[in-house]
Amino acid sequence: MAGLACACMPLPLESTDAVVVFLKVPTLHKTKTRLIPRFGAEGAYAIAQALAEDTLRRLGSSPLLDDARRVACFAPADGADRLERLAARAAVAGRFELSPMAPRDLASSDLGAALRAEYERVRATTPGAVVIVGMDAPDLPLDVVAGAATAARRGAAVVHDASDGGYVLLALPPGAPGDVFDGVEWSTDRTAASQRAALEARGVPLAARAGPPWPDVDEPGDVDALFARLNPTACPSLAAARANLT
Repeated sequence: MAGLACACMPLPLESTDAVVVFLKVPTLHKTKTRLIPRFGAEGAYAIAQALAEDTLRRLGSSPLLDDARRVACFAPADGADRLERLAARAAVAGRFELSPMAPRDLASSDLGAALRAEYERVRATTPGAVVIVGMDAPDLPLDVVAGAATAARRGAAVVHDASDGGYVLLALPPGAPGDVFDGVEWSTDRTAASQRAALEARGVPLAARAGPPWPDVDEPGDVDALFARLNPTACPSLAAARANLT
């Protein structure tokens, strides 16, 4: 199925829409472990905390999202108190519905099941667009989030690619079934392509690609690139981490 043309103007999200951020609550020695050889365990932990805080801050404070349902789906399941503290430091306490992923821990083998379970839970009471993002693209333009929601409300799914072949955003229209996550090749350079294939196989229309791939943060080089382009006003927690680590 060819991508459907869509203006994707960044209209504010509506009260029938939801934004769901999937995140790991940072844990020392267990989060962003690929960064430890370069930044040390404490540094990797600080980067993970800053990624989470700035993601929550930007999604939780944007006027474009004020009317939408905002959900933080997190692992591990006993991390609610720590997540609430992160939200408080980001000045967005109480703005997210907290949804634990018990007993999953966001391992790649469980990711499709976790996404499906949370999407079906949110979709049950959300008739509009459901936009799913992670914490590894904290500076993704909010216009991209709003434009994807607009496209989804109009009936087309949006997959916004990451630079490594994954994706940083998925917007699903009303009627998209939960099994669109089944069979996706997670944590490979074909993740975005296989997600599009899963959507097409289930008859979900796809919007035309709205922009170039966006970089996410998995490896030390990704951190360097993020620090180099960082807007400290938009991502103050990451700016503080950059000052402490470079």
